[in-house]
Amino acid sequence: GKKEGQTEGIAGARIESSRWVDPVRISFQNIQGGFTGDEGARANMMATRWGKGGIWGMAEMNNITGDSMERKWKEANDNPNIPYKTIWAGKKRDGPGAGMALFIPKDMSNGEEKVVYAHEEGKALAVHMTIRGLKVQIIMIHMPSTSTAAQGKFIEHMRKHIPTPEEDREVILMGDFNMVETPSMDIDPPTDTQTHEETVGKLQDWLKHMKPGAGMVDTYRLIHRTAHGITHISQNKAQTQQKRLDRIYASTGLAAGYPRLVEADIIAANRLGVRICKGKKAGDIKYSDHAAVTVMIARTITEQDGRQGKKGNKLWTYSEPRTPEGRERIDRATG
Repeated sequence: GKKEGQTEGIAGARIESSRWVDPVRISFQNIQGGFTGDEGARANMMATRWGKGGIWGMAEMNNITGDSMERKWKEANDNPNIPYKTIWAGKKRDGPGAGMALFIPKDMSNGEEKVVYAHEEGKALAVHMTIRGLKVQIIMIHMPSTSTAAQGKFIEHMRKHIPTPEEDREVILMGDFNMVETPSMDIDPPTDTQTHEETVGKLQDWLKHMKPGAGMVDTYRLIHRTAHGITHISQNKAQTQQKRLDRIYASTGLAAGYPRLVEADIIAANRLGVRICKGKKAGDIKYSDHAAVTVMIARTITEQDGRQGKKGNKLWTYSEPRTPEGRERIDRATG
């Protein structure tokens, strides 16, 4: 039967446990080219994503002027009929390749979200927020595709400007990385040739130091140990490889803590049901060539040690001790 907290319409591998409660979904997509400029299309796109629930991050948002985009988001935030709050970056560059936004359900926002870094061209955004008692730093990036040298400089820039979070704050890093770490599993047809070795080294070093006293894990790879995963299908007919360019990393506290990661998946762009404007001809509408990536974090019943029936118990309280017994139980669940 359906597990408590399980959502409809998104198939994916889940860590098996008795059941989980109070799930929160966090997702990302490079929408590749911005909105059509039509307000109805914009509303339709967001409504479709809200059917999937949770927090959404998006890259390549702009196809109108930055000031105008900023004004539209402010108007949306002030409109009580719009169910989400928008945090946006990208004022210094217009055009379809720029702009990044984080959409948060207003009923999940406590009004204390803090932008700790916003890239002027909308290539990165870092936000401190609290999700039902869990303190997190959500980082979104859109890495350059031009060269490994440009990617290396981008990572160095991120490390310099995005602050290291305090010890009790978990980290989620999501975005379009424009490279893969494991070509044998993240490229189709698979290959053993790594063409971004320098970038991989710098990215892994950044991940290692992103969360003090811990590390970061590739959420899809944590659950889908050996499965091929593809998020980008090039529309360039000369490009025959398909790749997992889009990923979500999480600090190890979310892989072996309270709450924890229970699901990771890839959602094909056409399954989202919303198309975007591509090309110069009027009416030239296509789907993004990037799939969405998504994770779910939740508390599992088994992790509450029998306390879930107590009056006033808050399922998302993060101050509970992470006992060796609890870690052992999670290690068994994650394989």
